[in-house]
Amino acid sequence: RGSGQIIYFHDLAVPIDAAMSLKDKSAVTMQTCKAQGTSAPISSSKEEVQKAFPIKREEVLRWNGWGYRDSGFVLNDNGNIEFSGKGRYSLSGTELHKFKPFLEERFGFDTNLKTFSQPPPDLTALPRVITNHSYVEAVRPFCVKISDDGMDRIVHSHGHTCHELFALRTGKYGRLPDYVIWPGSHRDVEKIVLAAKERNVCVIPFGGGTNVSGALECPTEERRTIVSLDMTEMVGVTCFDRFVQTKPCVHYRCTYPYLCRKSPQGERVS
Repeated sequence: RGSGQIIYFHDLAVPIDAAMSLKDKSAVTMQTCKAQGTSAPISSSKEEVQKAFPIKREEVLRWNGWGYRDSGFVLNDNGNIEFSGKGRYSLSGTELHKFKPFLEERFGFDTNLKTFSQPPPDLTALPRVITNHSYVEAVRPFCVKISDDGMDRIVHSHGHTCHELFALRTGKYGRLPDYVIWPGSHRDVEKIVLAAKERNVCVIPFGGGTNVSGALECPTEERRTIVSLDMTEMVGVTCFDRFVQTKPCVHYRCTYPYLCRKSPQGERVS
């Protein structure tokens, strides 16, 4: 991301600097899948084509914490800890009678000590967008959506390290991406990255958003336009052989029909 340039080998993103530093350039090759290709899942059922997240992921995920908005440990009216989630997990709705005593005994857990997280910020008070109109117009035909909405920028400004989430919960915001772009295909990504190279734009790939190495944090000293490249709309199975090859943000359920079949070579699929 330092140079705003990345190379895509099918669905694998590799920084240009890292790729060019390889001693054996032949180690980086484009491997074409010669197995049974597919432009869409075998079935058209709603479950099978389900995306991992909606474009507005804060509608279902916590914008300032781990997990789904409807899921978590809560203290119920009986004074016991219960896991919520409306049937999302097998544990949802379960009253954990021994969990609270365990936390109190082992960790000094005290329900009277509460620290409330800050509400979503005033979006009009966020750092201004470093605009690049030439870039926006160049990539508009090659994306599902492009946004400079304040909440989209916040959601894509961080991963899930403790310090990133603590900053959000205490109302602190650092450098934000200026635009969030959702490509829909491999070709879209190529066009978007090429335009970034030509116009000196910094690109940070964004997948599930749960990175814990700090790779999704925007450099505070970066003065160029920063784009968060969200792969959410890149779904589907692209290749079926001994392995199921998918696009970056396919929902795990999409692979079920393939895992239940044998490959064209008669081997079990993994």
